[in-house]
Formats: sequence, structure tokens, C-alpha cells
Amino acid sequence: MEYRPFEITSITATNLKDVNFFSKMRVYVIVSIVGDSSTSQETPTSKRHGTSPAWDFPMRFFVEESKLQQSWLRLVFKLRCSQRIGDDEDIEEVHVPLKKLFDDAEGRKEIPAGHNYQVMTPAGKPRGGLSFLHSFGETISVKRVSKKVEEVLIFNLEF
Repeated sequence: MEYRPFEITSITATNLKDVNFFSKMRVYVIVSIVGDSSTSQETPTSKRHGTSPAWDFPMRFFVEESKLQQSWLRLVFKLRCSQRIGDDEDIEEVHVPLKKLFDDAEGRKEIPAGHNYQVMTPAGKPRGGLSFLHSFGETISVKRVSKKVEEVLIFNLEF
């Protein structure tokens, strides 16, 4: 099987809905690829508290090459507010077709590209924006092995 590394190196959000009334929001992002094996990674809480947080936190995913040509694979950014008491709260989220990012990056692999997207509230209303830098690496071949061994190989490639 062939996999392509996909890296996100920087994420910035602007004009988010403020869900904390008494203090500045402590926001983090859960980034996942939905439609593959639903792999996800989480940023630490942004050091820039409030409604315009930013993260310089590299993330690397490995996506099956054949699935990059299918339009149902989505990159999902779920912005959440860390709460001192109770459960963390969903703020907003962004869904991006991974095929679009891959097609836009054609011919300039491993060179970071920037994209800006409208952020949607959990109620589906537009609010704020999300920008991120990403790049696709060269294809990595892995011999056909059992699913369990494949997961271990991919995990080890990430570190």
C-alpha cells in the first residue's frame, strides 16, 4: 500500500464566538481526517487566549494514496474551549475536502500552502475564520500486511 504524509504546521483562528463570559477562552483544536480511519490529533491550548487563537504545532497524518482521489475524505478542525469546571465546550468547526487540498498542492509537494476557510458554529451559522499551512510529502510504500501491523507501522512513522 502507498501512503502520503500530510502535514499541518500552523493554525490560526479569528473572530470566534466567545463562550466564556468571565475569563478569556483557552482554545484548542482537534484535527481529524474523516472517512479514512478517523485518525485525530489535538493541539495544546493556545497561548494566545481569547477569540483569535493561534498554534504553531506540527501535525502529521498518513493518508492512503488511493483515497486522496476520493471526494468523501474530509479534514475536520473542531475548535473547543477548555473549561475549568465541567466538560469542554465545542465552539466551531471547519470541514475541508482533502482531495481539494491535494489537487491544489499538485506540482508543489512538500512546499507549505496556506488556506483560509469560514468557520461554522455548531448551529451551522458562519462565524470567524480559520487559516492553516499544510503540505503533502512524497509517497511512502508499505508492503501489504495485516491491519494490526499496518497501524503499528504508521504509528512508528509518525515519530
